Amino acid sequence: MVQILARRHPEITLTDEELKAGAVRWEMAHSQISGRAAQQFINSLLSKAQET
Repeated sequence: MVQILARRHPEITLTDEELKAGAVRWEMAHSQISGRAAQQFINSLLSKAQET
């Protein structure tokens, strides 16, 4: 799911493996495994992309 959401945003340039690893870390840190958590992870990546 994370890969599908990320591909909607060209500014997210992580590989599929990097996305998967980041999503797992996000889920573990936030105690969630859901589509909502996937979207929150993508939102986090987008906010970091805007900072640079």
